[in-house]
Amino acid sequence: VNPFFNIPVSQQASLWLAASDPSGQRLSEKWQRHLEWVQSRSAYQYEGWS
Repeated sequence: VNPFFNIPVSQQASLWLAASDPSGQRLSEKWQRHLEWVQSRSAYQYEGWS
């Protein structure tokens, strides 16, 4: 089991946003698009690991 998956990516994003810039709306939107890419990539890699 990859320890990365112990914490949901969405939770990591929430913590990261709260710590870095709680009022950064444009940053949040940019991160959301990046998060979607990371989730799709991680899901693909996870299928390969399992």
